[in-house]
Amino acid sequence: MRMPIANLLVVALVMAPLAAPAADTDPYVVSPLAIAIGQERVGDQLLRWVRYSSESEYPCLRVELLATPALELLERQEICTLPGANGQPLDLRYDVARVDFADLAIINGRVRFAAELMPLDGSTLNWYCEVKLADGHLQPLRCLPPLQ
Repeated sequence: MRMPIANLLVVALVMAPLAAPAADTDPYVVSPLAIAIGQERVGDQLLRWVRYSSESEYPCLRVELLATPALELLERQEICTLPGANGQPLDLRYDVARVDFADLAIINGRVRFAAELMPLDGSTLNWYCEVKLADGHLQPLRCLPPLQ
């Protein structure tokens, strides 16, 4: 039984993949290192956090502020440094053996999270941190030790 060329084309189109792979210039490509994303509308803006694998070369947390509806990036904070035991900054990429971000949430225009750090000396540090959105801008990271 012979199949007309038109039928072959229809079969080929149906069997073809429905989505093409993203181009390198695609502005919406998400890094394969991202393991969790959360977002919430705050007024006319979108507040978003992106958590990256703590076992990668980029074990950081990213906080972004986007304009809606175009999703234009307005501001970004790369949280790659957290306080050490004596208040000195610890770079999460070089100064710690492990970092874990937990309880990530957006509450009342604030990205809040708990961070557990294991500096290279083997100690453990715990912090409760937040990045607040105020007057349409991201405020500096603020961290407090947990209550004992």
